[in-house]
Amino acid sequence: MAHAAAPPLVAWALGVLRYLAAWTASCAAAAVAIIGYGAVADAITGGLGELDGAGRMLVAVFAFVVILTAPAWPVAVFVARVARTPRGWSDAGLGALMGAVEIAMFTNGEAKPGVLAVFAGAGAVAGGVFWLAAGRPRPPYPNLLLPARRSVAEEAGAA
Repeated sequence: MAHAAAPPLVAWALGVLRYLAAWTASCAAAAVAIIGYGAVADAITGGLGELDGAGRMLVAVFAFVVILTAPAWPVAVFVARVARTPRGWSDAGLGALMGAVEIAMFTNGEAKPGVLAVFAGAGAVAGGVFWLAAGRPRPPYPNLLLPARRSVAEEAGAA
């Protein structure tokens, strides 16, 4: 038995909810990556006593990532869709770029290269998690704003 397609507004709302859930998961992944780097650095230097407040720090870093990425990530995803870039790699690349640029902006350009690398790495992880949690989208995208392009073969068959 075939299922009826959801009305356009319902499909759009479900897409927005999926996007928000994927973005939240990616922010959590970035926070875990950043805190995880700190834990490894502490273990290497023998300072594991600093992990007492790791839970509170994780929540704080998660909030920091949410605040920094909220305005920029939807724009990055929209640009990736318009450009029809191969998703997955482009999500990870955009996440890495966003992580490095936003920590540089937050520190007024005074972030050390190691800090930039940590945030770029966390951004790459977050971008990959976003892509996976969003259902691994790839062109053509079902989107109310951007209708899917028809392939050359479809154009030839329609004529």
